[in-house]
Amino acid sequence: MKKKGVWCGLIMAFMWASAVFANADIQKVSSVALVDFEMPFRCTTTQSDQAVSQTIALTLDDFAFQSLQSGDALPRFAVNDYTFKEQPLDKVLAKLVESAGIKVIAPKTEMMLLTAKNVNGDLASVVQQLTDAGEMFYNYKEASKTLTLLRRADFTLQVPKNKAILMSVLDALRGQELQNISVDFEKYKIRMNVSPEELKQAKKVVRKILDDAYLLAADIEIYELS
Repeated sequence: MKKKGVWCGLIMAFMWASAVFANADIQKVSSVALVDFEMPFRCTTTQSDQAVSQTIALTLDDFAFQSLQSGDALPRFAVNDYTFKEQPLDKVLAKLVESAGIKVIAPKTEMMLLTAKNVNGDLASVVQQLTDAGEMFYNYKEASKTLTLLRRADFTLQVPKNKAILMSVLDALRGQELQNISVDFEKYKIRMNVSPEELKQAKKVVRKILDDAYLLAADIEIYELS
């Protein structure tokens, strides 16, 4: 074994697939199931990238969540003393934006019932508060004057351009059982399709990393076979 330049990858998958193809009686293989597309990123390093430990100062500004919904800003209206009792979210919003000529489009599922008294504020902030309380996202289209409620939405999380941080955040998110995740390893972006509750969990992961005194990545062994 050599200590220089390092690659660990899909050797076992390759050997397994080769053995299967050697048997002419077998027509189908599923070697692709063993492929881990993160393996090269996790297990490749260079002579200049062999630090045992790193000290990195991080702030909340280093982690940016961005919605991928292409919505427009709601019109500027003032909401005064809006009161409702045990009404589903879509009905509450429909009544709220009716005078602005906006139509609410909602999924055909049961909505959370909301109650409030004398709600005040600008329209955008009130709609945000109501959808947060109803555990939904919304997307507004000015051209069609429609406000669409969404149970799930796409977001990206930009992390610092550091391999250890990216993999630690990715593993932490998966540890929270967030399933719909993909990664752009070149841009250091994590894309996720989440519910409002799952988005809160993702943000808690980031805050937890920032609150902890240390972020430890361990249990790593790197070899080169020759």
